[in-house]
This record gives sequence, C-alpha cells and structure tokens, in this order.
Amino acid sequence: NIAAMDCANSCLGGELLEDRVIAERGYKRFREFFRLIAENGNVFEFNSPTYTQVTLKALHLLRRYVKDPATRLLAELAATRLGLSVALHLHPQSGRLAGPYSRAYYPTLQPSSRAYSELLQTWIEEGIVPDWIGTVPRAEKLPFFLEETAHSDWRIGASTYLTPSFSMGLASREVSRQTNPLVIQVYGEDPSETAMIFARYSMNDSIEKEVPPKSAFGIDGSFFDDGKFLGVQQGNRAIGVYAPREAETPDSLAPASRHRFASARASLVWLDRKKATRIWVGENEVKELPHQVERGKVMVIETPPARIALLPLSITELGYDSPIRIAEKDGRLYLDMYNYLGEEKTFGELDRGSRFYRGQPQCAFYVEVADQSAHPDAPSFAREVAGGTVRDGVAPPFTSYRDDARRPWVLEYAREGKTLGLEVDLMEWRLLRRWNENGDLGWPMLESPMARQNSQGRIELAGATLECGKAPALLYGDPAAGLWVAAYYGDPAPLSLSLPGGSVRIERMGPGTLAWRKGEVTLDTLDLEGPPKIVGGALREREKGVDQ
Repeated sequence: NIAAMDCANSCLGGELLEDRVIAERGYKRFREFFRLIAENGNVFEFNSPTYTQVTLKALHLLRRYVKDPATRLLAELAATRLGLSVALHLHPQSGRLAGPYSRAYYPTLQPSSRAYSELLQTWIEEGIVPDWIGTVPRAEKLPFFLEETAHSDWRIGASTYLTPSFSMGLASREVSRQTNPLVIQVYGEDPSETAMIFARYSMNDSIEKEVPPKSAFGIDGSFFDDGKFLGVQQGNRAIGVYAPREAETPDSLAPASRHRFASARASLVWLDRKKATRIWVGENEVKELPHQVERGKVMVIETPPARIALLPLSITELGYDSPIRIAEKDGRLYLDMYNYLGEEKTFGELDRGSRFYRGQPQCAFYVEVADQSAHPDAPSFAREVAGGTVRDGVAPPFTSYRDDARRPWVLEYAREGKTLGLEVDLMEWRLLRRWNENGDLGWPMLESPMARQNSQGRIELAGATLECGKAPALLYGDPAAGLWVAAYYGDPAPLSLSLPGGSVRIERMGPGTLAWRKGEVTLDTLDLEGPPKIVGGALREREKGVDQ
C-alpha cells in the first residue's frame, strides 16, 4: 500500500508541479511496482482486509488523474488483478473475505465487521474495478481451491479452499506481525454468525491480553502474532509449523518478539467460544475445561455446520511437561500447543549466534475441516484423521557456525490416496519444499477453476485457450455467463483467444486486456498492430477509459 501511494504521489505531484524529474521518478517506480506484481501474481500485502482498500484507491487515483497514458493503463491492469483476487476470496453466501490475510487488524476479524461484498460493489460503482468482477463470487462455483503467489523468490504463497459451509486459507509464511497465516471460517445462515477460527503464536500469553486500544494509524487492534509460520495446504487439509520469533530473526520478514519469556505456544483460536458447540478428544467428549490432551490424540471441535480436527505433531519442549490443552478465556476457545510453560527465563540457545544453537524449536500440527454431513459423528471423524499415515522426522541436532549447515525436518500426512508434506530447515527456519500426491508444489501466479495466470505463453481454461508472448498473462473464464477476460502484461507479441463459438486474433499486442462477453469484444491497450480479427463476435468501442 505504501509503494502504491508513493507512486501516486510522485506521478500526480510531479505532473501538478510540472516537475518532470518527480513525475518520471513516479512513472519509473510504478513500472517496477507493476512488474513485481505481474511476475509473481499478487501484491506483497496479499488479501489484506485493510490495505487492499488503500492500494486500490491509490491505483484508482493513478488511473483517473495521471496524464501519462502508459501509467494509466498499467494502473488499470493492476487494479483489475487485485480486484479479481478479492472476488475469488469472497464467500458468495456470506459476503465474507476468506483468508489467509497478509495483514489484518482485530476488528476486521469480527463477523460483525462490514461484509467485503459491499466494498466490492462500491468499487464497481465507483469504477475502481471493472463490473465483470462482480460476477465472480457465485454459489454454484463452490467448492474450489485457489492458489496465488505474492513473492516466489521469498516463497510467499497463499491458498484458499471455499465451500458453501466453510473456508480455510493458509499462507506459506508470515509477512508481518499482523499476518493471519491460517484462517478458517464456518458460515451460518446469518453472515453475522460466521465462526472465525485462526492460528496464532503467543509468548507470555500476549493473545489473551487486552487488544491495543489504538494503533499508530488510529485503527483499533493491531493484534500481533509472536511467531514465525510455515505451512502447506491442499483443499480442506493443511500442515502448519510455528516457532517463536525470538531476539535474532533474520529468517522472518517480521520484527523480533522477545528472547525472554515464561510461556510460548501455538494455538488454534475460536474468537467466539459459543460457536464451538461440542469438543472431542478421540472417542471422548470433553465436558469441562481446561482439559489436558495426550500427545498423539486428535481433537475435534463441532462448529456447525462443520467440524474441525486438529492433530498435534512434533512439539519441542523448551522446559518440562509442556502441555497440550483445551481452554477457554474471555469468550474464546483455545487449542494450545506449548513449547514452554514455566518460570520466566532467557533462551540463549535460540540465538543463531550462540554456540548452543541447534535449530529452531518445533511446533507443528495437522488440521482438517469437513462438513458435519461428511461423517456420522465427531468420533468417526477423529478416527479417520488418526488413521492417516504421518511422517515426522528431523535430522540429529548439532551445533555449527556454518551458514550453510542444514538440519532438515520432514512432515507428511497421507490418507485415502492424498498426500500433503513440507520440509523445513530448522537451522535457518527456511521452507525447503512442499508437495502433495502429484509431486512438488511450485509457486503458481494464480491457479483456480475460474482464473489462471502464468508466463508460459499459453493458458487453457473453461473451454478457452489464450496464446501470447512468453510473459505474464491471465485468463478468466465463466462459460455460464458467456464471459472470458484475458490480460497480457508483456512486450508486444502475437495474441489469440480461442473459445467456444468464436475467436480473436491480434497481430501484435502489448500490455492490455481483451474481454469477450457473449460475442461482444472490448480491447484496452496502447500497443496494437493491425485490426483484431474476430470470428463469432464484434468489437465494441469503449465509451471511456484508457486509449485503445
């Protein structure tokens, strides 16, 4: 959001002051900003309930007021891409924005907060995003799995699984102290009754303390996470691993927490305890809290109309008898997995420069969400999860000052022909790889049944094929609505869109958008050679917008 605002300030301020140096600085910086988005897929502050709004407004200012045509076009392309990401994360029935969130303030986690579908409609009415974006969230498209990448070199990706009754989203790692890397929402008939569940790492019980009254920007509740997170998701299943962000954290993108503490734990948290109607550990229902859980046992929380299962995996004990327990406090429910609980002490062995350092502590879990109708009861769901095959192994500990020394930790869960796994280097706290039953997972720019983005020069989706230069490009398809939208972000190259009942062929085209709506074709680009050759449709001139 800051980069987008900086670009808008430089471009518009330079033009207003007739200062070419400032304006050119803005144009150049915005080209770099756009290239970073195009080459990775999404913005760094991906799916942020707060900062998506800020970024989109900055892009809209550029699109509406900047005089430079190229900057205006790129701003429109960026806003459309960001708007599409929002629409893909919207749960159609509730209007809620599914997770994960790169940065989120506490009020935005509340079911009583304004539905994001209302914001999307406002953006459409104000011309911030194109109107076809509003047709993306539809109930008949559920369920589906969505993957995006914010920064492939830094291994920052996000995935979301949406169904009529629940959503689960996971980030491959945190990008700030406000990242919500694992977010589960369970939807009732009333959107305000949505159950919000999320993962958090807490040191010295920080999560239980009063939410900060005001942030530096006057927004209530910064709601920081004290941990660093890595994870992998496939559909309704996920593996998450946490470690405390202690004094030295070159492996985290967020600032350090603290190196002296009396407790450190990862938790799965229900914001509203009342949404968790029944609690099970294995075959047994839990009637009284707090309740200590034996290691290796599956916890199942009834959260109608869904159930959520949690299986703790490796958890390093930094002290003695660090518990796993279920507790409630101040209207919340906590499934806690402790690395440490005891007298306050300094953990020098967690310092990367210490001669006692042997890697980061482990705190891992497997989580699965299912409709209540998928199993006869909670114990049967617990048995099914417990019946999976778990691989949880780590290389022997050692001490070393060598930066290239690795201590790999492998986690894998397999059941019913489906596999999910990740490998982490405990010495550097680095995500080495992720995989499923089909092999290693990459870092897709955008992958979903309705939209796909890559830089391979060819995209097939929803009965259509886009062929273009080997540069970042996107294709959205909605056959039921007769709508296909292609966006190309590279240097001028031949482009063709073939779809049921028609086609569009362009001799050469630079960055721009090509849309097909039931045979009506619109084209937005500044770099076009030759008239488009259209079969089965006709070109419509735009009444307003960027130059064609």
